[in-house]
Amino acid sequence: MSTEHRAYFNYLQKRSRVSFWVRHFFIKDLMRHFHGQVLDVGCGIGEFLDQYRSSLGVDINPLMIDYCQAKGHQGCVSAAYPLPFATNSFDGVLASNILEHLESAETAVAEASRVLKPGGILVATVPQEAGFQHDATHIKMIQQSNFIEIAPKFGLKQTDSYFFPFRLQWPGKIFYFCELRAVFIKV
Repeated sequence: MSTEHRAYFNYLQKRSRVSFWVRHFFIKDLMRHFHGQVLDVGCGIGEFLDQYRSSLGVDINPLMIDYCQAKGHQGCVSAAYPLPFATNSFDGVLASNILEHLESAETAVAEASRVLKPGGILVATVPQEAGFQHDATHIKMIQQSNFIEIAPKFGLKQTDSYFFPFRLQWPGKIFYFCELRAVFIKV
């Protein structure tokens, strides 16, 4: 077990009650995009899994998966690529705050599209400027133009793109918790 895995697991568990409430608010907005069985890629301690019961989580950190399974959730240890699931397996895929950590966000989007059923929904969230700078493990900042460029390569059509929790871009330059959210359908 790496010390990085343990440190991040401990960080997620020790967040304040306010932080958990804010995450609940953030997750409620994500849930409205989904129906059916959803794969949460980078599920962490299972906050999405707690609220969207028709979901399964994967995370590269075994401590996260052990924790989620202890809470009764389905999950397995896996990176964002390759995913250990058959093609056309899920009605939805959530990639929340993981793409900026990866060497190849494009490969992760390709894998998400592969496991999506036709008509399935991919929701990707990434931090805005202040959030990107807040975490030293971020590799590449993802912007709206990146999503527009990547999506068609993998049979995805962007149906929505918005800033959250504010519908404006400028708060993301100041507040680390602001996200860009992009919603795609597999055509």
